[in-house]
Amino acid sequence: MISRILLEEIRNIRKEIEDKVKFIVSKQMERLQIVSKEEYEVQSEILSNIVKKVSNMEKRIRDLERKTLKNSKIKKK
Repeated sequence: MISRILLEEIRNIRKEIEDKVKFIVSKQMERLQIVSKEEYEVQSEILSNIVKKVSNMEKRIRDLERKTLKNSKIKKK
């Protein structure tokens, strides 16, 4: 009986310590602005997509500039 009560108390103490450690680690990660691997991968994918879109837009702008320059030269003749 006593051993059962002690065992239960030890489990409760263990759980309480784990919860406190998790809380402290979580708060420190927030303070250090550390992100999870999953969040990093999601943000990395988003950034990659943005870079591709910007690159495509830059190409379109160059093409439009060339076309506009070409059209303006034709009109001057």
